[in-house]
Amino acid sequence: MSILWGSNAPWSAGGYGVTTALIAPRLRDRLGIDVAVSATYGHYGAKLNWLGIDVYPPGNLPFGNDFHAAHAKQHHADLLLTHQDVWTQLPDKITAGGTRWASWQPLDAEPIAPTIIER
Repeated sequence: MSILWGSNAPWSAGGYGVTTALIAPRLRDRLGIDVAVSATYGHYGAKLNWLGIDVYPPGNLPFGNDFHAAHAKQHHADLLLTHQDVWTQLPDKITAGGTRWASWQPLDAEPIAPTIIER
C-alpha cells in the first residue's frame, strides 16, 4: 500500500509537523506502507528526501489544495491521508483525477463546527 501524507513538513515546529515526524516513519517501518509527505508548510522548493521518505513542496494555494492530487499521482498513492484542518480542504481539487482521500481531522472544540461536519 502507498499513502501520501498531507500535512506540515516533518521538521517544522508545531503540532502538525511533530505529528508528521512521528507518524510517517512509523507507517513505513511498522506497517510496511510506502509513504511520502505532501508538505503544506515548512518546505519550499523541490522534492527532497527525509529519512528515506520523499517530501513534496506546497504549491500556490494554501493547505495543498492545488498539489495534493498531483503529488498523490506522482507517488502512485492508493490514498491521500491529510492531517490538517479539514475545513481548509477543497475536496473537488484534492480528489482530482480520482485521488482517494481521507482526513485525520483534529477536533478541538465542542460542538463540532458545521464546516468540519460538512467536509
